[in-house]
Amino acid sequence: MNNDHLLIDKARFNQPEYIDQRVQGAAKLEQGSLRTALSYLYLDDGPINLPRDRLKRAMPYLETAEMIVIRWLYTRTNGNLRKHYGSAALKSARLSRYA
Repeated sequence: MNNDHLLIDKARFNQPEYIDQRVQGAAKLEQGSLRTALSYLYLDDGPINLPRDRLKRAMPYLETAEMIVIRWLYTRTNGNLRKHYGSAALKSARLSRYA
């Protein structure tokens, strides 16, 4: 079974142009939320937490692999595991490029 759809292309990291391109495809009311979510995932200096309302509005525009990673990270930066992991987990995951 091919799981290529679960891989995130490393070329997406630290590419604001890529984020801009993705955001343009979203409904006007959802563009800010999608920009926040993609910045959270792909920019080394992006936000270190993701407000739940923005996460919910961005989800329909995320790829399967992005949804999996963002949910995993969310519990560590916003959820019940924040106390144990926090922003260090996010920064480490970004640097690993989710590999």
